[in-house]
Amino acid sequence: MSRRPQQLMLSSARLNWVMGLTGLIALAVAAHAAFLPMRYGEQLQAAAKRRAGLTAVGSFRGSIFDRNGVALAVTRPSVQIGVDLRTLCRELAAVDLDLDTFIADLSAEIGLDATDAAELTEGLEVKVLRGVLLYKELRASRDFESKKKLKAAISALPRYISLLKRQSLDNGRLLRRLKMRARVGKVVRKAARLEGAVPGYFASVVIEQQPQRSYPEGVLAAKLLGFTDSNLKGVEGVERAMNSALNPRQQLIRGARDRRRRFLPADEIPVSSELAGGDVYLTIDQRVQAHLEAVLADQVEAQQAEGGAAVVLDARSGAVLAMASVPLLNENDKNPRNSAQFRERVGAYGYDLGSTVKPFVVAKALDDGAIKDYQTLECDNGRIVIPGKRRPTFDHHKMDKCTVTEIIAHSSNVGVVKIGRITGLNPLRQYFEMAGITRTPPLGIGRPPRGALPRLRNGRLISRTDGEVMLFGYALRGTLLSITTSYMAFANAGVRVNPYLIDRVVKGDLEEVLPRGERKRIMSEKTASLILPMLEAVVHHGDDHPARIDGLRIGGKTGTSQKLVKGLGYHGHRKRFASFVGIAPLYKPRYVIGVMIDAPKDRYGAVAAAPVFRKVAHFALTRIAGMELPDLDGPSEAALALLMPEEPDEELGQAAVQIGDLLKGMADERRRSKRSSGALPDFVGLDARSALTELSVLDLDVKLSGSGRVLKQVPAPDTPISEIHGAIFLQLGTL
Repeated sequence: MSRRPQQLMLSSARLNWVMGLTGLIALAVAAHAAFLPMRYGEQLQAAAKRRAGLTAVGSFRGSIFDRNGVALAVTRPSVQIGVDLRTLCRELAAVDLDLDTFIADLSAEIGLDATDAAELTEGLEVKVLRGVLLYKELRASRDFESKKKLKAAISALPRYISLLKRQSLDNGRLLRRLKMRARVGKVVRKAARLEGAVPGYFASVVIEQQPQRSYPEGVLAAKLLGFTDSNLKGVEGVERAMNSALNPRQQLIRGARDRRRRFLPADEIPVSSELAGGDVYLTIDQRVQAHLEAVLADQVEAQQAEGGAAVVLDARSGAVLAMASVPLLNENDKNPRNSAQFRERVGAYGYDLGSTVKPFVVAKALDDGAIKDYQTLECDNGRIVIPGKRRPTFDHHKMDKCTVTEIIAHSSNVGVVKIGRITGLNPLRQYFEMAGITRTPPLGIGRPPRGALPRLRNGRLISRTDGEVMLFGYALRGTLLSITTSYMAFANAGVRVNPYLIDRVVKGDLEEVLPRGERKRIMSEKTASLILPMLEAVVHHGDDHPARIDGLRIGGKTGTSQKLVKGLGYHGHRKRFASFVGIAPLYKPRYVIGVMIDAPKDRYGAVAAAPVFRKVAHFALTRIAGMELPDLDGPSEAALALLMPEEPDEELGQAAVQIGDLLKGMADERRRSKRSSGALPDFVGLDARSALTELSVLDLDVKLSGSGRVLKQVPAPDTPISEIHGAIFLQLGTL
């Protein structure tokens, strides 16, 4: 076969291959062109509408209300007024006027007071003066190069300057009419102005409609509500969590955009209920929220604390009636999202829960039949050795034998450790996890922190030390919301009821009710009924307790725990968390209230946190529930001083206890002899209760100051009782 036919065959094959490839490319291009409208249809339509002078803008964002319909967050129509600086300077230069004339005329039209007018003048004076001079020089100049330089200087002037925000729609309409009728480049005399002629400088006014998010109750519940950005998109709290419900549908508005791509509508954006966002109704009660924030802030200030948190739950449904964190949000804070004040402490701030977990140790033991509610245990005079700890653990109430109720009432660490050893540490850890003591229920306004319990290996505790200190609230980490939610089980016959914050969403005629809190049984009904008298004994046992409300049976549990401080750990400081979780009333519960004070001066929960519970519970029961109760009378200083700490002070603590015991032992015999000889005993080193017991035998008046052990007494020891004509003064504190 000759080479010529072979070359023709190769050329024909190559041609066919090229034609086939070309056809495939053409087919791909056609398919892509057909696919583009489907893939980018919305963007292409939006671009076409922009070319037609139409822009899609949202209607009004929905509102947020409390459970009674009180508005907490609303969107109001408003306009922002600014000026085109170059146009303003050109018009002022053309008619030889100054800035004061424009400001005075603008103030007269929209009703600005002298202060606002002066602020506008101060902000514009230098820029306008420079611009007017440039325009005058440009008009007078005849040199090409000079004109070129002057035009370059004028183009460097800022184009748009914002003057006034949050102005009414009426002011916007008025200025828009004036702008349309402005006589550009013409002098308008005073007489013509009175007849309705509009000076040319009104052509420089820029009116931009900006719906404004406002909060009628100010910063009330600010950490729950959150806030929106400049585009009215929620970025924190309920505003963020409910964006999809609150956001409005879009509508087409005719207008234009400036060089910064800001949309300037040609007219007011019409309000349409069909396009507006949905309204969100919360479970909180504005009255309880306001009272809680005020009381908590006052207590944090009185305790010189770093912060505080409190939550009020409906005992039956789990609805959050109020939730507050201190420091409260400051209205003057320009960037609250990055502010330390915006830190939410109820459901997003973990800490060691302290003695508030002790009722659950007893509940598990009762459920398992490991103990009986009437049982008496050896409490070893308030001293127990925990494996792995160098020092013994002490109770401030030194009891040889104690009932289960006394263990809870006096917050005995020794007692709960012995109950835990009977029940078993692994079952108790599993029970804590099942009961959700360290698991914060989600409220939908942010991710709750992960709780922590003693670590496991192959299903068993790694550290027995951690397991035993867990029984009185250490080696675990929860939040105030997690422990308060667990106490809901005591108010609901053993059923833990998770809280919820969002009640319903209303869009026009449609109403969507959101899911309620999950219910889970964590103890038997009988066990819950046995725990209630123990919680009552905490408040009603012995002398006046700061949580007690006259005429009402309530119960709860105090808690004190060491604070973990970065760089110092648990033992390099004296900071504590003081807490109180209570139920009011106890046997027909209406409210479960948790309070936590961060680093108070009085580190015990009874003194630092319980007064907040008392005031808030009294307010809610009388003002919301309609109960008739006596007015509150604050507990006396003597009653506060008589309160015994419910936990040992471990990092200050062991040396102080040993010193106190030593001093007490040395002084016992001296006191016995001096009582018979008529001399005043030495009370230094005694706790307050022991000192008052001694003084009750002598029948002398006493004044107490502070809390803890006796540091100083007046008159001095050995003073003859016959020479004492006034009260005995005892200064209490930490040795």
